[in-house]
Amino acid sequence: MSVVVSEQGLKWYDGQAQPVYERERDGKKQKATVVQARKHHLYPSLTSIIKILGNYLLERWMIEQHIRACVVEPFHGDPNDPDAVEEYIRRVSALADDVRQGFADRGKELHKAVEDWLRLGIYPDDPVARRIVEGIHGWIKESDIDRVVSEVSIVSPRLGYGATPDILGICEDGTIWIADLKTTNLRTFRSPYTSWKLQLGGEIDLVEEWIAGRAMVHSEKVKFPAVRKYRFCQIVADRNDGAVRLLTEKEYKDVDRWRDAFRHLYEVWVRTNTSGGYDPRVQA
Repeated sequence: MSVVVSEQGLKWYDGQAQPVYERERDGKKQKATVVQARKHHLYPSLTSIIKILGNYLLERWMIEQHIRACVVEPFHGDPNDPDAVEEYIRRVSALADDVRQGFADRGKELHKAVEDWLRLGIYPDDPVARRIVEGIHGWIKESDIDRVVSEVSIVSPRLGYGATPDILGICEDGTIWIADLKTTNLRTFRSPYTSWKLQLGGEIDLVEEWIAGRAMVHSEKVKFPAVRKYRFCQIVADRNDGAVRLLTEKEYKDVDRWRDAFRHLYEVWVRTNTSGGYDPRVQA
């Protein structure tokens, strides 16, 4: 899925749940800003809102990558030469960024392979992606999921944001599964991150809006059961070997807590964004 990223790292949808690539101004295409979002009434993505919290574990990991880069390429210049020091800092930062980008690109590759399997039935050649697909297929069978809807963009004017859940699983008994795939290193993984919990909490509200007919959806029509109950699953896959760990209610405990937490976080985003309090709900 392509979305626009602003200078602040924000991602946007329009009112038809379409990802917005760029906005044209004076004949030139530019990345969207909060000012442009206000003008064109764009909606922030759920994950962009969550990013205002920062990510302590990610920042700690990036510090570790910088330290590793220093070990790989030690400084041999004059520590009293500011130009030499600045050049070394840029070089170390570039090495650390290469590592980060490599992991990000690998995660996108694996997500794309799973999406192609779910939407098009294309079985991946990549052995890691194939093992992830097999793990997800086993979860679908064990959960008695009859229909799978993948990568549907949802925007709620009433809630004021949009998102694209990785997987919606619909069961005949009325159960609706909301699932997201995360790739990581399972060897060091211990428990779900706060951002993951907030994401699922926000997605539950969006799916409810969709089913109630109050959301814009970029998808074919989906028939939902009359009697519904929601369940959710975080599919955590190892980016190195494809092993899959499924996190459900046991690990997340009080789901409503995370729904409420995301709602409060949205209010913080509205009051702190750089356009002096842009609130998409006001214009809905």
